[in-house]
Amino acid sequence: ANLVISFSSLFTTTILNLLNPEKLLMLSEGLNIFRANPSQAIVGKALREQKIRQSTGCSIIAIKRGEEMLLNPDPGTSVSKDDELILIGTAQAEKNFMEQYPAA
Repeated sequence: ANLVISFSSLFTTTILNLLNPEKLLMLSEGLNIFRANPSQAIVGKALREQKIRQSTGCSIIAIKRGEEMLLNPDPGTSVSKDDELILIGTAQAEKNFMEQYPAA
């Protein structure tokens, strides 16, 4: 098996997700989905220009734009100031992202 998750780990993850559903979704130990408002450095630029994965270790997996959810956004997608970014990465990658791209 490439990935093994114990029942206790799965139970703990479920409880953590229920306690704080807005900010963080833990998929497995060490891998999180989190939300962030875009930094001024990102606004108006295409995702491919940002090199976020290379610099932080995070991947943008969706962009919430108003009531619309852009899943797996195209690299040519530009980020708007009112967008909400949905990212995936380790706790360290999340920290890297928040430090390099603080919300405006």
